[in-house]
Amino acid sequence: MTDALRAPFPYFGGKRATIDLVWARLGRPTQYIEPFCGSAAMLFGAPAAASLEVIGDGNGFIANFWRCVKHQPGAVAEAADYPVSHVDLGARHPWLMAQRGRLGEALQDPHWPGDAQVAGWWLWGHCSWIGSGWCEWDRKIPHVGNAGRGVQ
Repeated sequence: MTDALRAPFPYFGGKRATIDLVWARLGRPTQYIEPFCGSAAMLFGAPAAASLEVIGDGNGFIANFWRCVKHQPGAVAEAADYPVSHVDLGARHPWLMAQRGRLGEALQDPHWPGDAQVAGWWLWGHCSWIGSGWCEWDRKIPHVGNAGRGVQ
């Protein structure tokens, strides 16, 4: 793998392991658009910058995180600096989920610098959580029932 920049969090389903393979096939496009950026591994792994680079993700926590890293990295780092604690995972998760509406509205303002506490706590939880599903923006409840389908 290239010596690409890396996001400070793991991303379940991320493309980091395929960076070299993908860019070998894409070459050096003049425009790069990625609709599901997550940790932005593919963009960070690009061999050269494109004249137009657009990344997006429907998850407002991810959008808020990247906005805050640009505008207030120290505050994000301070909010994220906390030991792993199952009790705090349980307490912070519902608090963060309750911020979705406010966050979604605020993100519509391109000049809003983001919410560093939300970004830091989301980052901390994302790094502490096992597997996928930490603060998914459109959280789905798994189907339970019907033998052979859903969570058993």
